[in-house]
Amino acid sequence: MPDVIWVESYRFTTPNSPAQTTLNSVANLALTQLIDQPTRYGDGQNSTALDLVFTNNPETVTSLKYLPAIGSSDRNCVMFLVLVSTRPSNMTKRSYTDYDKIQEHLSEVDWQSLIVSDNVDNLWFKLKSCLLAVEKQFTSITYTEKTKTLPLLTKDATEGIKSKNKGWRKYKKSKQENHPADCKKCCTKLRNLTCKVISDYEVNRALSAKTNPTKFWKYVCSSNPNRHKICQLLRSDATVLDSPADIANFFNAIFATNFSHSVLVSPPPPFPDRNRVHEIPSVVIDADDVLERLNKLDPNKAQGPNGIHPRLLKEAAALVAMPLADISKISIMMMVVPADWKSANIVSILKEGR
Repeated sequence: MPDVIWVESYRFTTPNSPAQTTLNSVANLALTQLIDQPTRYGDGQNSTALDLVFTNNPETVTSLKYLPAIGSSDRNCVMFLVLVSTRPSNMTKRSYTDYDKIQEHLSEVDWQSLIVSDNVDNLWFKLKSCLLAVEKQFTSITYTEKTKTLPLLTKDATEGIKSKNKGWRKYKKSKQENHPADCKKCCTKLRNLTCKVISDYEVNRALSAKTNPTKFWKYVCSSNPNRHKICQLLRSDATVLDSPADIANFFNAIFATNFSHSVLVSPPPPFPDRNRVHEIPSVVIDADDVLERLNKLDPNKAQGPNGIHPRLLKEAAALVAMPLADISKISIMMMVVPADWKSANIVSILKEGR
């Protein structure tokens, strides 16, 4: 496409360029072209960018350099690095957080000097940033190989599978008349044993649902045939949404357009003036109240929009109770609530027939 001036974005030197179709496809696929300098210098010819690099994620292409031509070539060399995930498909990502070291680190923080500001949002931002930084510092990520067998299989079921496979290979090799009956007998025995093992496993998962809800819902979700991940979304302005939060907000905005907004013909009548008989008592918040509520948090719940996991707050409750109480007191005194405290993840549940 010599008529496209990539240096100056999508501009054309000739009207009605045939490259318009290609550029429309590039925009629809949310691709980005990274070459912004000419790569071909010919004698008596205009310099053009013939070597192009397209990517749907510019952050994965780094260290882009333009090098001189090799030998008598009239085209420069382009060198760049592509960041590719090295995690194999058969590996599972696991994270481990050392909460003992987190408590030890937070015990050395001078909260009185850290929580100093005239803005409640700034106070909360300092506390949140400190907690998230410490959590990231003492969290290690490892990759383990996925199990090749189901965790619910017992030793008897594993031996039954081996016996069935051995009988089938023996039948395929010898073709004797009695081997099909023996192989069918092993298959029937293994089928009955597998049904019993799965039934016992599901009963145990159901009985331990209250004590260990994480494993219970993990097994339920893995058995759901409709379980899948939402792919990236391409908006009409050629921007790509890949984060779960952006996708949820986008769907929420689409759903909100289906509701009608009633227009008030006349303003509502004013509320009648009422004399207050009882004054609202002053709210007293101390560290003990905050500590009591932090200890009641469920560590198995997911984190909220602020990014702080409930287990982190519960493990460090004795250390963050005092700064949280101070922020709450300042919030009541200034009659301002931090923005993070007013945000929540709301999921719309579709009910049949509505």
